[in-house]
Amino acid sequence: MARRNTGPTPATVELVLKRDNRICRRCGCEVYGERGRDWVLHHRRPRGIGGTRRPETNYPSNLVLLDAVCHANVESQREVSYHDGFLVHQYDDPERTAISVAALGEYRWVYLYADGTEGPDHPHERVTVLDGRFQQASPSVIERLFAYHADKLAAAAESASGLVEAEETYTEEAA
Repeated sequence: MARRNTGPTPATVELVLKRDNRICRRCGCEVYGERGRDWVLHHRRPRGIGGTRRPETNYPSNLVLLDAVCHANVESQREVSYHDGFLVHQYDDPERTAISVAALGEYRWVYLYADGTEGPDHPHERVTVLDGRFQQASPSVIERLFAYHADKLAAAAESASGLVEAEETYTEEAA
């Protein structure tokens, strides 16, 4: 019987390698060599023995690049790994669980998103516009967004009224 492939697609692998800049996210060292021997795409929420049928298991938000030594440490120091976001419980969503990653000799907390990007904001704090409607946005983000655009519209209206006044003055002078 053929072995079932339960890992990420080649496109997802490339997306994660690009997001992580081919750097181990735990120690910050460059990874090179052979996948599975020298480095791995670690599943933050483990697949389990025999894999899983949950498609989000292989989303970029659940995958992180680790060198072989850091991967062994993540698997052997599970309590610390859960605290740092390198492991996520089965009932938790990796996209909603921050991870402490190495970046330029420092550590910072980020969220890994399913679209292959990362950022400092919780997914509910991100605003996505689909079909002209806001998706995945908390009320505070929407309020801030509308306040920002209201200020921009007010400034544009004030500027436009100034242009109208200037045009009226120019028209009167020309007459």
